[in-house]
Amino acid sequence: MPSGAFLRYWRGRLLTARANVLRWSESLAFHLHDERHGFLLMPQRITFVEPVDGGIWVGQADHVAFIQGASPDGFDIRRVSVKPPIPGSSLRLSAEAAGELGQGGAPAVAWLAENGYVIGTSSGAAVEMHGKVLRGVSGLWGSSILRGIRMLTAVST
Repeated sequence: MPSGAFLRYWRGRLLTARANVLRWSESLAFHLHDERHGFLLMPQRITFVEPVDGGIWVGQADHVAFIQGASPDGFDIRRVSVKPPIPGSSLRLSAEAAGELGQGGAPAVAWLAENGYVIGTSSGAAVEMHGKVLRGVSGLWGSSILRGIRMLTAVST
């Protein structure tokens, strides 16, 4: 399995990303990777990868995409968010931390974008938490943690 900037577990597979290529291992065989079919070329550089029950959230240089599907054979790619995310700022949220955005006990993801935090649900919906209040957030890289009910992101410029 090729290495990458991001390493995540999703539905019995490992996911890695490098540049604009998202790769996955064979199901329940993390060490095996099909170089012919085990990848997806995204249109831009990947800035984060966060899997949820309904698919995979993928940050791009100027937007965020949701790859919907339960297996690579049935992937459907949708452009969801138009604001660029801060690279590396994504975070997986438990259903409790996501609250009502957890949609019946499903985990969600969050990332910091140019206009504040965005929550991505398991069904592929993106909710801009500070969309009308914040703007101009920028940085080269971010790291996020969740402590209690507070999310904190350290951004390097």
